[in-house]
Amino acid sequence: MKNFRRYLVLALIVLLCIIPCFSAQVVVSPRVGNVEYEMKTTFDSLAVQLGLDENPVLVDDDNYSSRRAVELLLATSDPGYILVPGDVISISYLERTGTTPVNLSVSVPIDGKIRIPGISEIDVEGMTFSEARAAIMKVLIEYNRYSEPVINLTSLGLFSVLMKGEVVSNKYVTVSGMSRLADVMYLASANASSRNVSITDKSGNTVSYDLYSAMRRGEGDQNPRLRPGDTITVGVKERSIIISGAVSSPGTYQILSGENLQALLKDYAGGLESSASGKISIQRSSIGGYVDVINVTSSTEIALLDGDIVYVEPSVDNLSSVSIEGALLSQSTTNMIQGDKNEKYYYRFVPGETVYDMLSAISQYFIPSSNLENAYLVRGGESIALDFQKILYDGASTGNMLLEAGDCFYIPFNQMLVSVNGAVANPGVYGYVPGRTMSYYINLAGGLTGSAKGEKYISIIDKEGNKLSKDDTIPAETVITVEENVLQTKIAPTVAVVGLVSSIVGIVASIITASINIANAGK
Repeated sequence: MKNFRRYLVLALIVLLCIIPCFSAQVVVSPRVGNVEYEMKTTFDSLAVQLGLDENPVLVDDDNYSSRRAVELLLATSDPGYILVPGDVISISYLERTGTTPVNLSVSVPIDGKIRIPGISEIDVEGMTFSEARAAIMKVLIEYNRYSEPVINLTSLGLFSVLMKGEVVSNKYVTVSGMSRLADVMYLASANASSRNVSITDKSGNTVSYDLYSAMRRGEGDQNPRLRPGDTITVGVKERSIIISGAVSSPGTYQILSGENLQALLKDYAGGLESSASGKISIQRSSIGGYVDVINVTSSTEIALLDGDIVYVEPSVDNLSSVSIEGALLSQSTTNMIQGDKNEKYYYRFVPGETVYDMLSAISQYFIPSSNLENAYLVRGGESIALDFQKILYDGASTGNMLLEAGDCFYIPFNQMLVSVNGAVANPGVYGYVPGRTMSYYINLAGGLTGSAKGEKYISIIDKEGNKLSKDDTIPAETVITVEENVLQTKIAPTVAVVGLVSSIVGIVASIITASINIANAGK
């Protein structure tokens, strides 16, 4: 009896194996549970991490003049702007006669004392422009109550600060009174810290600043304006960690001493997304160049090391999907050189993925007849034109559009094609050849099938909607449809299924009979 049961189970397994199953063509984002994908990620530069300009405008740049003009406007309207040596102030007033105008252009000297010939000397060192203007106006009005003074800031001075420590090279950098600490961090090296940058002023006082808190948390006092005589020292980073996957703010973060996985998840990455599975993998380089993978859960507290790559795995069941349809590689046809069929794929994505991410993942399914330039997206009933070619190869900004569940992308075929549909062996879209008739394209499609009604039931419609005869020359964009014998089409699969089921039943019956015979023989 035991043998009988064993062979019966074997029969059921065989039955399951020979029954065909079909599934939708689904492409899953490479970010889903793929540790190797995350290992390809490199650490962002410090400038990128902090949202800084990696290519600042320098004195010899073409945009220097316009940048300086903008800085001047900002300094004039900023009540907190403190004058520096080299700033130029224009002063206009009337002499005591009340009719003779005087126009001066005064540069703030190193000692900060502005001299108005024949009237007074005004010390503006450490003053904001607003305070200096008020002081100058007071002196001129005391000199002549009808002087009607007008004071403007017309140019910003330049000065140098020393950059040293974890920088590309120790050097003096030219800045203005509008420059802040973050503006010179483009010189930071790959090992630079964004959490420990100090400024020593000309009096020898040193203050340490946290640029991460300034740029990512909005703490303005951590990004001070630079002053003449400043020396900037960039410290060495302690730990730099990459985190990605199902978190609100994936990225590269420099965490402080005492901060570990829980702080990284909550305070830096903004917490887990709703799609998070709770599983976390940590890639850690070990001695000899090997990579260890540590698997933990979101509730685990574990110490992190410099260079760790943390990946919060999303739940595949919670992933959203979009569809991509049109001129794509056919999974059912391996050698279709003459033409291509309309295909449809579903792309399951991680929250935060963009159109560019999706195109990069499905680019292997593009075919020569894919009209990438005229692709489009249907979202919420609205059609949005997208040039996939420019997104992939020219960095078009439309590639930054975030994917939304239910998005439908369409890739049309190149227009020099002819469609052959209906009762042919290989319905699809075929390359247009000038001067050919219907029979040429029917043959390309593998000829008529047994369910075709015949040549009398073939419709040929050109792109203007005109009907053509079978002997007419076929123009591009024509649609050829071979009508099927509906009754025959429905009966044939039924007969095939009945035959298949009969065969399966016969196989199972044979196995069961053999099992019984073996069991009886064992007795």
